[in-house]
Amino acid sequence: MCYATQTFPLMSWGGFGYHFGMAPLIPPLRSPHSGDARRVLVAGGGLAGCAAAFNLARVLGPGTVTLLETRTETGGRARSFTDPASGETLDNCQHLMMGCCVNLRRFTDALGLENAWARQPFLTFVTPDGLRSRFFAANLPAPLHLAGAFARLHTLSWRSKLSLARAVLALASVGANAEDEPVTSWLARHSQGDRELRAFWEPVLVSALNDRMDRLGIRATRQVFLEAFLGGKSAFDIWLPARPLGQVFGTETRQALERAGVSIRTDCAVRQLLPSTGGGWGVVTRDGCRLEADHLVLATPHKISWELMKSAGISPGEDAPNATEAGWSAKLGLSSITALHLWFNRRFLPVEHAALVGSLGHWVFRKTWAEKSDPYCQVLISASDHLLEEPAEKLIHRVATDLLRFFPETNPNQTAPLLIHGRVVREKSATFQQSLDMDRWRPANTIRNQYISIAGDFTRTGWPATMEGAVRSGLLASQNCLETMGVPQSRALTVVEPKHNWLQRLLIGKGV
Repeated sequence: MCYATQTFPLMSWGGFGYHFGMAPLIPPLRSPHSGDARRVLVAGGGLAGCAAAFNLARVLGPGTVTLLETRTETGGRARSFTDPASGETLDNCQHLMMGCCVNLRRFTDALGLENAWARQPFLTFVTPDGLRSRFFAANLPAPLHLAGAFARLHTLSWRSKLSLARAVLALASVGANAEDEPVTSWLARHSQGDRELRAFWEPVLVSALNDRMDRLGIRATRQVFLEAFLGGKSAFDIWLPARPLGQVFGTETRQALERAGVSIRTDCAVRQLLPSTGGGWGVVTRDGCRLEADHLVLATPHKISWELMKSAGISPGEDAPNATEAGWSAKLGLSSITALHLWFNRRFLPVEHAALVGSLGHWVFRKTWAEKSDPYCQVLISASDHLLEEPAEKLIHRVATDLLRFFPETNPNQTAPLLIHGRVVREKSATFQQSLDMDRWRPANTIRNQYISIAGDFTRTGWPATMEGAVRSGLLASQNCLETMGVPQSRALTVVEPKHNWLQRLLIGKGV
């Protein structure tokens, strides 16, 4: 990840980064099979690793699960940092949860973090002319609950809205196992032209899947609309973190894991996988310490997981490419997200968050825990690989100018807001690339005939690279681990799917 900063009007540059020290030498875990308790290592403390560790500790009991994390805190990409210029704690990139993210919500509730999310009552679509549409669910059964919201969109004519409605229903009726094809060609066949693409499909899909429209497939697109737009009445609800991500998924999640009996070792990077002396797998950490256990859950980023398994001679499974070739790691690739943290001389955003239609930035957010007058906001640019070399000064100026154009000052006695400070955060490895037919390259959580499982939002979860996908992968990996060890799973959290009512099944048919 690369950070750059610029301050107005001084034009001063700075930087920010994490410092990783060396962990002290720590004794190895008890050898596998040396007692009745099974031991599990979880490598990686992002959401996938935390979900796996918590689920395993619920079943196996305290003292049986050890979580290893490279950084100094858990949370992975859902983290915060301190801005030197303002002294504020900021989230690296804005994360949000939708109502259809049922496993993420169940996981945070199980951690005791029920109040970690703040519900937003509506979504606002804004265009460069300053016009706005509120998008919220009506008191109608799903999937009719959003019909009024679509009807109120000022970005489309009535003819376009009717065409859009037909396309959405046709999309939902596409079979889950249908052959994948470019979403742009599919939309063109269903009378979705440039106007519909710019006004609706691009703002939704590029943000949800973090990739360019010309790379997206119809299967991933269908999943987004089926769960978020055509799901239950609360599926479209938007929930933002009620506190900084570093507090929720760092401090508070770590405390919850420790209460559950998980041993956590931070600043402890895994460098090598080795067969353990009593069966199972062990790891060698950055400082040369060897740890052994009955089972290993590998919850590191996909490139690291691939290299660790390849070096250890582990095949990722019969349903994945041969481990001696580039395989799924190279095929998955990386797609970036750019976050612009902006401070103005006063607050001018009339909403807590909004989708920006026709802007370089895709979303703008305020902090849910901020004072009403707080002048800070964050703008997200999804699928931003083409901007990685863009100078921070130029990027900040473009986005801030757009923002003031989208939210013009309407009070004739009030001067226009002024930008006083800006900071750019480039999350270069935010997600994998959501290219056509990508699911066939995503590895399963199970590795055949091995005491090892894979977790991460890049695995075959049925979801795109989201917090929900990460949690689902952690639960699936932990279930595979317990099954391999022959341990009953009555206390385990299982992956659940959002429910659909009779009207959804009637209107959408086999697509549900």
